[in-house]
Amino acid sequence: MDGRTARFENEKKQLSSLTVSFSPREIKLLDRIADQSQLNRSEVMKKALFNLANNMGSYTGTDDRGQRQQGSLFMDRVLPQINVENFTFKKVVEQIVNLVSKILGAEAAGVMLYNEESKELVLQKPAFGLEEDEDINAYRVPLNGKGNAVSVFLTGAPSISNDTRSDPRFLKNFVLKYGARSTITVPLEVNTKRIGVLHVDNKKAGDFTEKDVELLSLLSSHMALLLENSAYIKNEKKQREKLKKINENLSDQQKKLRLLMDIHGKLIRKVLYGEGLSAVTQTLTEFLKSKVIVEDKHFNILCKASLEEKDRYMPEDSERLKIIKDHIGTQFREAVQKKKIACIAPLPEKGITYYRVLVPLTDKNDILGYLSALFDEKSFSEFNMIAIEQTALVAALELVKEKNAYEIEGRLKGEFLDLLLQGDFKNEKEILERAKFLNYDISSPQLAAVLSIQKKPGSSRQNVSMCLQKPIDNLVFLLDKCLPQYISLLRGNNLIVLCPANEQSRIVGKLNTICIKVQKNYPATQVVAGIGEPVKEIVKIKESYQKAKRVLEAGEKNNIIFNSGNAVAYSDLGIYNLIFGINNKKLLKRYVSEKIGALLEHDRSKKSSLLLTLETFLATKSVIKESAERLFIHAKTMSYRLKKIEEILKIDLSDAETCLELNIAIKIHRLFK
Repeated sequence: MDGRTARFENEKKQLSSLTVSFSPREIKLLDRIADQSQLNRSEVMKKALFNLANNMGSYTGTDDRGQRQQGSLFMDRVLPQINVENFTFKKVVEQIVNLVSKILGAEAAGVMLYNEESKELVLQKPAFGLEEDEDINAYRVPLNGKGNAVSVFLTGAPSISNDTRSDPRFLKNFVLKYGARSTITVPLEVNTKRIGVLHVDNKKAGDFTEKDVELLSLLSSHMALLLENSAYIKNEKKQREKLKKINENLSDQQKKLRLLMDIHGKLIRKVLYGEGLSAVTQTLTEFLKSKVIVEDKHFNILCKASLEEKDRYMPEDSERLKIIKDHIGTQFREAVQKKKIACIAPLPEKGITYYRVLVPLTDKNDILGYLSALFDEKSFSEFNMIAIEQTALVAALELVKEKNAYEIEGRLKGEFLDLLLQGDFKNEKEILERAKFLNYDISSPQLAAVLSIQKKPGSSRQNVSMCLQKPIDNLVFLLDKCLPQYISLLRGNNLIVLCPANEQSRIVGKLNTICIKVQKNYPATQVVAGIGEPVKEIVKIKESYQKAKRVLEAGEKNNIIFNSGNAVAYSDLGIYNLIFGINNKKLLKRYVSEKIGALLEHDRSKKSSLLLTLETFLATKSVIKESAERLFIHAKTMSYRLKKIEEILKIDLSDAETCLELNIAIKIHRLFK
């Protein structure tokens, strides 16, 4: 490496902290001067600027020696120290306005830069000793407007005024606001490109001179370069921050996408492997770390999943369902009508302490049910909502599949049961084969039951079929849930069920529970069940069905049949079965009149209750002490009343046959009454 090349590299290092732009002609001139004076480029520039500053005369109010020191200090030490890479843009502006004010002996200075988007000259912070945003932002001048700053920027010609308040070139509102008495304004240019203007206000010692303008013009190009480099670095930092945020967002989105793909893959596998709705629900629970419930359109729970061993969530009864629907209000109706997701806030005073994110599960225009995720806090994110909606789609597909399978199975079972009730089959072998296909053992003794659902008198005037549709759906759902292995057939408002006879006591209890629950959920309805007698032969299943209907018919004639429960077996009808078999009402009324007519007349005329006394006596198998206890009277009083009854009816209550006749007469009277 020759001496000149080495010196050039050394010069590059020395000039690294000062960014100056020269034309090719200026560079050649500098190299020639450097060779002649045995100096490097930086030294040549410093010496030239020092000489220029030294020959400009007094511009700081000091002697020549002080001027030289100020110029040398600025060019040799200060400018290289303004490192745009380490300083913020605001700090660079602050350094420039402070240095310019100091060199020119002025009170304040300010930089205005051109904003290409708004086409304005905009004051930069700090300026004129001010740093408040309100003060800084007030000084904005559009290029199509007037004023000294606009004129200097557009023409590139510096301006000087020692009486700005009366100078027509200046905008008076800014002059008064920033307290400018005298001002020098020079353009800021980089490579012939104008980037703004520099104001210096209020020289402390005397007026501004043309030499001040020349010095400021000389320094302005270096300041402009510093400002542009600083602004560039500032923008570059902003871009880097922006890109960093974009990269972070992209990374976050990629992570979310991977998680969504993961849950999507798991859900699809559950469907493909035929694991069913429960597995889909459990997958979402593990993903959200929250409870998930799938309910049918009547809010009966189909399946639920929780990470807790003991799930504190309980299915809502009819009262809580009403509270939830009222609480959900508009959101619920909107979710149902628009088939979109809804977020339901807690209702602590009603015992609802969780947030419910609810999605209707739909099949074309029908709602099949609802998927709900329950959160203790409102901690669910947009990402959670996407996962819930995605799972809801898969759950809806599962419900459609189950619905289709259920409808096919229900139709086959219904046709089979209808065949049995009609007795329209060739032989028992055909029935056995069809029962085997349906996975039902019909070889053992069977019995038929009929559940009837009716609208209570005086309830809503709504169309009966519309009023009962939801209760019937609820009845079918509960029956399938409690007794899924049995065969059922829906006929109008009646649900016919075929059951194994060896489970009669269990069936009575289950059917009673189902009837009560539907009635509780839909108070305007009355639900009862009649259960026929067991039969051993397939051909007699029809007879069991007829006896189940007989129970319902008896209940329609008098509600006393269902006083002990909503499900009554044919064998429990007792004497009522005989009574309802007699269609001659006149005969029955004559029987009542003959046996207890006199007692009824006595109670009516004397306003007594001897009939109740007799009925209680017969119900306790003629035990006086027990009868008295039931009526809350003394045993002697009971004996006196019984003696009175014997006198009125002219009978002997110690005769068993007489007691039987009286008992039958009282039951007939109660039924018709």
